[in-house]
Amino acid sequence: MRVYRAGLDQEQSLLTKQTHERKAGEELVRKLEQTLPAYAKVAGPYAKLEKDGFMGSLAATEKERDATEKTRELDAQRASVPAWRRLAPGSRPRKSVSCS
Repeated sequence: MRVYRAGLDQEQSLLTKQTHERKAGEELVRKLEQTLPAYAKVAGPYAKLEKDGFMGSLAATEKERDATEKTRELDAQRASVPAWRRLAPGSRPRKSVSCS
């Protein structure tokens, strides 16, 4: 019976961890969706200031890089969240645990 209980405890622990990771991923997607437009909005004027000679290319390139990084991070998070949802309770096969 102890082996059975240990198996159940392990499954519950894994499920709790997966649930927390899924929620964290969903929260990060929401955060990036809210902040990404600001990164793009800042990058545009910096590029114009560089073009007009009022800003060095390093600063403009850094703002463009920030926007690109956040876009890629959002894409990666959007791809990973469905994978966590597939691991929701009942969607993954259970191991059989013997009670001997």
